[in-house]
Amino acid sequence: AGSGAHGLDGGGEPFGDKEGGEAFDWLTTRSLSRLLWAYAEADGVSPMCARTRALLPAMGARLLPQLPTLDDVEIAQMAASLAAVDAPAEQRAQLFAELAREARPRLRRFRPQALSLLARAFASARVHDELLLNAIAEAARGQLGRRFASVDLAQLVWAVATVRADARCACGFPHSDELLHEAHTALAARVAGSPRALDSLGQREAAQLVWAFGAEGLLAEGALTSCLLAAVMTPAAERGGSATRNSLFHLEVRVADGVEGEPISDK
Repeated sequence: AGSGAHGLDGGGEPFGDKEGGEAFDWLTTRSLSRLLWAYAEADGVSPMCARTRALLPAMGARLLPQLPTLDDVEIAQMAASLAAVDAPAEQRAQLFAELAREARPRLRRFRPQALSLLARAFASARVHDELLLNAIAEAARGQLGRRFASVDLAQLVWAVATVRADARCACGFPHSDELLHEAHTALAARVAGSPRALDSLGQREAAQLVWAFGAEGLLAEGALTSCLLAAVMTPAAERGGSATRNSLFHLEVRVADGVEGEPISDK
């Protein structure tokens, strides 16, 4: 980042004075939100240096007042970006509280991609906003087979199962049983219609689905389970999808007993 009000100048405050810094205009807001997303996505390919990683929460904090100007996908991407960095606990709580406050009234208008990504972000950050999770569940119920792409289903299923498995979240993910069964039914129907229906999934997404469905006892023998396991073992580029780094996992699948172990990481 360059120097000046919106940059990092010689070890000073990132993006200007926290109290009285210049407000971002619409173009700067969108540019910085996309930069934040790009940094977080690039971190999955080549880890960021410590200085850049420390800069991202400050960038997110400066964007908080501009949340009403962002669309649904941009808000979800911002949440996912901030979930990927190690912000101090107090700062992370503030960032995600503001994100939840802005997103909740708008969730009925969120597109499936944004709903799934937002759910993934809060699950990955281990921030359990019960009102937000309930609103996401209400917006998604009954829509998974009709409106959600397979990649969006994978992200939502991972989020639901991860929150459900987190002992710190007493409430769990609202309507989790219904959402997991609905997603399983939708994916099974797609595989029944075309053996290549899951080609868009990366190995990481396929592995996360195996873990989530296995943990819920939904990995019965059948076409969907076979396709998911094949997707875990086959690089996405060979199936026409996009390759994903760090996507091979050791999985122990037990049809009767589910899957043992911790949730497969979102990172």
